Amino acid sequence: MRIGSKELKRPVTGGDVFPIVLYCVCIVFVAIFSLRLFLDIYVFYVYKTFGYSFWDEIFYAARVGGASGSFLGLSVWLISYLDARNKRDRE
Repeated sequence: MRIGSKELKRPVTGGDVFPIVLYCVCIVFVAIFSLRLFLDIYVFYVYKTFGYSFWDEIFYAARVGGASGSFLGLSVWLISYLDARNKRDRE
């Protein structure tokens, strides 16, 4: 299996699910949290009001990041697993 310019030596297994899902959840969490912070900063500069609640944004980013990141991670793992299985079956 090839990812970018690196060749993976071992096949994708079921144990690879957790790290992939964890990385996707963390990436989506940081993206949602930072985008909402930058949006509130923009609203502050335009309307001169700052309605940012840190803990509310943390909980929102965790909820959205957990849901969409786990779906994204499982999808990425499933596609790579099926691709590795198809390549193995062809050989």
